[in-house]
Amino acid sequence: MRFTPAFIQTLKNSISLIDVANENIELRKTGNRFMGKCPFHGDRSPSFSVNKDFYYCFGCKATGDVIKFVMELHGLSFEETCEDLAEKAQLTIPENDSKLSSEEEKALYQKRQNVQKASRINHFLSLKFFHQNLLKSNESLLFEEGREYLKKRGINSKTIEDFQIGVVGSQVDGAVQFLSNAKAPLELA
Repeated sequence: MRFTPAFIQTLKNSISLIDVANENIELRKTGNRFMGKCPFHGDRSPSFSVNKDFYYCFGCKATGDVIKFVMELHGLSFEETCEDLAEKAQLTIPENDSKLSSEEEKALYQKRQNVQKASRINHFLSLKFFHQNLLKSNESLLFEEGREYLKKRGINSKTIEDFQIGVVGSQVDGAVQFLSNAKAPLELA
């Protein structure tokens, strides 16, 4: 395999997704992430979230890492993208001693991407569920205690919103139902 998992990880660690995305779209820091208009659909307001390792669009559900971002944005193959990013990061590209064809490498990469995408979708939806739990109006003593705890810590509603702070509680069934209703990939939940 020309691009081993170790090389791909080194490549991802060497290139900032935030920098690459910011070269193509205008990003604004919001809490611990950056937001901008999604380059993958006609976005009118910022729905494209970018952090150090991955991006996610709340509008069109596009998600991925720096490699997928460049592939999708510029219509490049996996190999072309890795070569371009390696050159940008000034990394030496390994020789091709793979027993897998380029198509097999791409399929393997795509399979990994699908698992990562499903995990990120579940993560974002879970955050949304727990954040909504905190905002519920006096439906449970737990939620009220959560709000009081944050208030005592000096955490205001803007911070709660910016960082999507939530409360878990004992509502495992509620979280699973929420993920199911959102058509989340539950096999990875």
